[in-house]
Amino acid sequence: MGTPDSVAPHSHPAKPDLLAEDLIGTWLLDELCLSRQRRSVRPRCRGTLLYTSSGHFSATIHVSSRRMPQVGKSLGYTGTYTVERGVVTHHALVATWPFGAGSRQLRWAALIPGDASADLLRLSGDPERPVQFLLTWHRVAHAG
Repeated sequence: MGTPDSVAPHSHPAKPDLLAEDLIGTWLLDELCLSRQRRSVRPRCRGTLLYTSSGHFSATIHVSSRRMPQVGKSLGYTGTYTVERGVVTHHALVATWPFGAGSRQLRWAALIPGDASADLLRLSGDPERPVQFLLTWHRVAHAG
């Protein structure tokens, strides 16, 4: 099963040579799509993802959907990150379920450059797993 389709294709192609510095900044969650056996769920949720120039990240997601009680209301994890060949690896130092402290979370990444701060970041899990997810984030403009 491949990565789930979440939103209509963007007018700009994904950046093929993703670097760690391309991720630096604050991202807000636009959509979470979960797929299993050709069935998709898009729960209502909010989230923030931060990548720093020192190689640290922090992610928090709050799910407000009754259709997904197994996920819980909030999840979060923080630690360091690396980028290699379009895969972002989150090395968790502190984490809630379903992640564990000390775990490595691989995210297949596509950065879709936009105008000014309208970049989109799509992160998905291992395409070989039975349950797929796709998180679509947008970059927040710098304050000030």
